[in-house]
Amino acid sequence: MSVPTLPQGTYVPVVTPFTAAGEVDYPALDHLLQRFLDAGVEALVLLGTTGESPTVNSAEFSAIIEHTLTQVRTQVNNQVSVLAGIGTNDTRSSIAQARTAEALGVDGLLLVCPYYNKPTQSGIQRHFEAVADAVSIPLLVYNIAG
Repeated sequence: MSVPTLPQGTYVPVVTPFTAAGEVDYPALDHLLQRFLDAGVEALVLLGTTGESPTVNSAEFSAIIEHTLTQVRTQVNNQVSVLAGIGTNDTRSSIAQARTAEALGVDGLLLVCPYYNKPTQSGIQRHFEAVADAVSIPLLVYNIAG
């Protein structure tokens, strides 16, 4: 089975806005999404580093994805790809996030290198391979230098 490819073009990392009470601010998120859709981007990247991936809980992770997919699918009928940032400091948790995001319907995943425990190059490769083997959607990998 071949893995689908992601589109070429402009990918926008979407910030996750919060209210003063610390809740996800969905009206503000809708405003951001609308601006990006109006600008004609090819893909939205949720829950990357600027999307607060390390700080949202599992319920927020799923809710942000579901909300965004509903907005995007309703407005542009699958013309814009949606990727979800996943990645933790252990492979099992990254796989669990990947499977959740895939089940919710994202088009691809943004996968970060484990950044706290800093594995070897071989360890990073095994981590990426394990996550890739667990899902059938494309991965976009990146490293947070430092």
